[in-house]
Amino acid sequence: KNLNFKTGVSDIQRHVLEVLKCCKEEDIRGIIIPTKPLPNTSPSPSSSIQLSMGYGFIEVTSISLAATIINRINNSVLDGHKQKSIKINNTC
Repeated sequence: KNLNFKTGVSDIQRHVLEVLKCCKEEDIRGIIIPTKPLPNTSPSPSSSIQLSMGYGFIEVTSISLAATIINRINNSVLDGHKQKSIKINNTC
């Protein structure tokens, strides 16, 4: 939560790998940053500019790794924004 609107998936992945020295790229299954159309950019929804909603989801290979990420990423700074309120959703 509290992502910079310019932060992308690769920025989050790089940040996680930097903060967790023991985490490998293959431990991250996926990263999603929800977006919404920027108002008044285009009459056609398919060509409108997408704006980050300011939060994202990281799917990892294990619950223990998710807990470690939460502990180390919470309150860290990514692209000038302090990360906060990270939670685990255990839906396997």
